[in-house]
Amino acid sequence: MDCCRNGCLAYTGERSQQTVCGACKADRFYANRKVAKTTRYFSIAALMTMTLANQDIGPDMMDLMRKARLAAASGSRSRDDWYKSDIFRILLAMGKFSSDTDVAQSISADGFEAWRQGGFQG
Repeated sequence: MDCCRNGCLAYTGERSQQTVCGACKADRFYANRKVAKTTRYFSIAALMTMTLANQDIGPDMMDLMRKARLAAASGSRSRDDWYKSDIFRILLAMGKFSSDTDVAQSISADGFEAWRQGGFQG
């Protein structure tokens, strides 16, 4: 798939027609109209680093984790989202979320056809 030459995003779905990265404004194509970069794999570590470093997203993610950790430590039993679930509290007790930069990620593969022969979609 085509992606930003700086690794910010992939040009899929709603971004498929973009010619400039929406995050860093880098051109998608070289002057000769060849794609600047393609990829088959995104490093989750690199993605998290970029996300947490983003001034529009990172501070809010870290604030959410701080609040979730404090709520779990106070004994809150609300179940209105994953951060207030029993699973989160168990993982927190195991030390999996020991700082505000230890954030949980969810992954979506909407429309991804894992088994093309059978027609199933994940």
